[in-house]
Amino acid sequence: MLPKEIPVDVNRLPASFDARDKWPSYVTPPQDQEWCSNSWVWSTIGVASDRWGINSKGQYTGLLSAQNLFSCNLNQKGCSGGYLTRAWNYVLKFGLVTETCLPWTGDTPGRCAIQKKASAKFVECPQTRRSELLRRIGPPYRISGEHEMMKDIMENGPVQATMRVQRDLFVYKGGVYRCSEASSRVAALNRNQHSVRIIGWGETTEFGRREKYWIAVNSWGREWGENGYFRILRGTNECGIETFVLAMTINSTPAADPYRFAYNTTSVAY
Repeated sequence: MLPKEIPVDVNRLPASFDARDKWPSYVTPPQDQEWCSNSWVWSTIGVASDRWGINSKGQYTGLLSAQNLFSCNLNQKGCSGGYLTRAWNYVLKFGLVTETCLPWTGDTPGRCAIQKKASAKFVECPQTRRSELLRRIGPPYRISGEHEMMKDIMENGPVQATMRVQRDLFVYKGGVYRCSEASSRVAALNRNQHSVRIIGWGETTEFGRREKYWIAVNSWGREWGENGYFRILRGTNECGIETFVLAMTINSTPAADPYRFAYNTTSVAY
């Protein structure tokens, strides 16, 4: 995915922004991937759900079905990880139903309960037998740079990012997180990535120094971190979080050429 050129007037960017304040009814809360290493599912679902609510101006709201993406998106690794580009290609081609239509069960990948048809606009829900719109996304794009990320979040909604996970992140309780040097050397040897949502940014003063941070949404439940959220240093590519950032438009019609986006092996998320 090639970077999208986003003209930015840095002077017009606010010192802080939180998508939950601008779109309180549309930004979905943190989820819990539990034992399953499938952050690629939850971050994709979260960003797609948020942007559908925002860009449809509330016509289509609510969480999209993680089970739909998890069990129907083949050529992924299920609970052992997945490719973000393949996840978005699936949403582009087939679309997703809502969580209400197909709730999360953790069912085996490959056991798809939703009819997959690239030309379909609506599909029948397995339990209720009611018809529901398949929500597709438009072409996904990559964002490069701190200020470009800020402008896109402020105008269009949350974005998706990958990061290296270090051991101390599991016990994070609050504050502005930063990668320790020792852990960074170990993490650099591991190509596996964790995928999160970035929904805003801010500034604070800690230990007498000004620190800029991102507001991110994890998928480790509401008891982790700051009620499921965390803040991480901004503008320094902390833990690689500013390296691979994705966003997308929404699209209610089937894609004409859904597989024109090349798979990127750096976008494996666990």
